[in-house]
Amino acid sequence: MRESVWWRRASALLVLVLVASACTSGDSTGDDETDGTVTDTGGAQVVRVLAVAGPETDALIAGAAEFEEMTGITASIEQVARPLWSQRKVRELIEDAGLYDVVMIGGGDDNTWVKEKAHVKDLAEYLSESDIEQIVSADKFTREDGTLVGVPQYYNFPMLFYRKDLLEDPAEQAAFQERYGRDLAVPTTYEEMYEVAEFFTRPPDLYGFFIGGVDWSIFLDHTYFVYGHGGNYGDLGSGELTLNSPEQEQAMQQLVAFTQFNPPGWETQSFFDGDQLVQDEKVAMYQNWFYIWKTFQQGFRR
Repeated sequence: MRESVWWRRASALLVLVLVASACTSGDSTGDDETDGTVTDTGGAQVVRVLAVAGPETDALIAGAAEFEEMTGITASIEQVARPLWSQRKVRELIEDAGLYDVVMIGGGDDNTWVKEKAHVKDLAEYLSESDIEQIVSADKFTREDGTLVGVPQYYNFPMLFYRKDLLEDPAEQAAFQERYGRDLAVPTTYEEMYEVAEFFTRPPDLYGFFIGGVDWSIFLDHTYFVYGHGGNYGDLGSGELTLNSPEQEQAMQQLVAFTQFNPPGWETQSFFDGDQLVQDEKVAMYQNWFYIWKTFQQGFRR
């Protein structure tokens, strides 16, 4: 790709939070009984962490050795796939399984049930007042009784990424103008995004859009459309689901419509696969979270 991908900000926010489980193990030795992970500590103090596979956990693992050197505490980080992570975080925090000391949760509805139902320790007991003052939006992770249930690992934004070289190509601009009667530009509405995706869909070499088809990935793609229409998945006031609202219906219709511009095999892929498809110049435009910006910045030919 001749120029780096540029982006536009979407409307929603994702927060990944580290939560201290109520059943901490203290000093641990021997084998870790969680699936496939063996911890040989030689008597050292260990903190067991449940984390979801992905770049956020890769960054956590990269800093584990430095953390151990500074504190003398070994971070035993179990990295699991997203479907398994969803099951284990609920088992640990709701059922009080006692397998982990620290659990990574997501944002959105995770914050709601963790604040209301989870078995967790008060992190305020381990942090100074200065530390707590520096936590962005600490109120979102604090119960009514003052218990601090978690701290954000990072904040993340859903973005629209696109091939700048394609949108600025004079030949493409002329062809788009002739076909749609308007200038080729970064879309700012779903209708414009549909036209740009349709225009650049030229199988088998180029596709206009990408949506991950595996369950958790397509759900996150679904949120872009729902929140973009001003909808939601439930009413916090009444506790009722709002899955049949006009906004939800419109979002589903558009999500289905955009899948026709996907490359073959999208049904078994996630937005992590979308990263590589864009880098391979197979996809002209797609949505992903902001963390991928560094990958794009470093990975493209200039």
